[in-house]
Amino acid sequence: MKVKYCKWCRVFIFNFIIIIPLLASCKETLIKNDLPIKNPCEYVFSGSRDSIWNIISTKLKCKNMQLWRADQYNMVINSVSQQLHLPGNQFDFCLESMMNFGKSKIYLKENGDSLDFSGWFYIHLETITLNRTKISISVFEPTIYVNQELLPKPPHFVRKYSTVSVEPSTIEEYEILLKIGSLLSQTNMPPLILPNPKKFNLVKMKSN
Repeated sequence: MKVKYCKWCRVFIFNFIIIIPLLASCKETLIKNDLPIKNPCEYVFSGSRDSIWNIISTKLKCKNMQLWRADQYNMVINSVSQQLHLPGNQFDFCLESMMNFGKSKIYLKENGDSLDFSGWFYIHLETITLNRTKISISVFEPTIYVNQELLPKPPHFVRKYSTVSVEPSTIEEYEILLKIGSLLSQTNMPPLILPNPKKFNLVKMKSN
């Protein structure tokens, strides 16, 4: 019995020392749809910064997203918190997306299945004139969720999802601008540009 026990111990140790790191460093083959023309990530709206700030803080609702004001900086990741602390950014916001916030329109699984997308969407308000305000949106930590890991990991020993860090697509950013435009009754915004599903590439990307 002692010999058999030692044998299984060696197998267990081998799995964690050799196999797990190999799995962690694997590359995922994904479909990347082509988006030849980027969407705008900023737009100048009619209205003062104060009035637009009030509308966003009370009326902006995005599915599976949490809106944080600048004075709630302790609720967001460090990089966003630091941005909120910069002079002149006290009117800014951040939208925190949940894991199932939405599906990526750029990246798909090799079999064509959609992938969950998440990120921290930073909303910056800048006064242009008394009644014109520019809103720009940038993304921190844009991420897609690829596959659920085969084995549980400490400390909670749950099967986490392997993730891939990606470049911002401009699609989600402009979708948020369009929502804000709708709240402000803005009617002349250009339409959202989406990728052509017939133009794509297979890409290998390292999972986290």
